[in-house]
Amino acid sequence: MVSDPLGIINLALTGMFPYKKSPRDVPITPEGFAENGIRFISVGVSMIHLDARDTQGIPVFEQSYLHRCGCNINQM
Repeated sequence: MVSDPLGIINLALTGMFPYKKSPRDVPITPEGFAENGIRFISVGVSMIHLDARDTQGIPVFEQSYLHRCGCNINQM
């Protein structure tokens, strides 16, 4: 992870409201969250805020799914 002495850059990968019909660049799978998270970490993001989505783009609050999303990002 990149360390920035001037502050913390927080990335919100999906925002609270995007659904599947939202722009195609908004990730909706654990793999997509990881891929996008890593891409932004490489340019200076130091923290990722994730509102996880299911395959239809609906917000998911199930702990096992959220854990899978976090593990994918940590493994990259």
